[in-house]
Amino acid sequence: MKATETCPKCQCRRLFVIEKVAQAAHDSINTIVAMSVTTLPVPSSQVGLEDDNSYRAAIGHFEAWVCSKCGYTEWYTKGAVPALEHHVAQRGRGVRLVDGGVAPYR
Repeated sequence: MKATETCPKCQCRRLFVIEKVAQAAHDSINTIVAMSVTTLPVPSSQVGLEDDNSYRAAIGHFEAWVCSKCGYTEWYTKGAVPALEHHVAQRGRGVRLVDGGVAPYR
């Protein structure tokens, strides 16, 4: 949809683009935050604290394209690919990579 500016389901060309999908913060419905793609652990020393805790950093955000006629939606990830690669390398993080290679030339 993003590349063609046309809904693949109904061919409509009137689309809504949500540049940064947001939601209410988990601790306050009055605070709106971008919906992150993933998180990474950050040692307390990296955020200037001296405790032994580990904190989580929100990584990336989503962009959504929504058809105004049928509601079909495509989601795109922004700024999270390096963190996702890290999750794949760590295994057991709930992220896996499917790499079908390059499609053959036709």
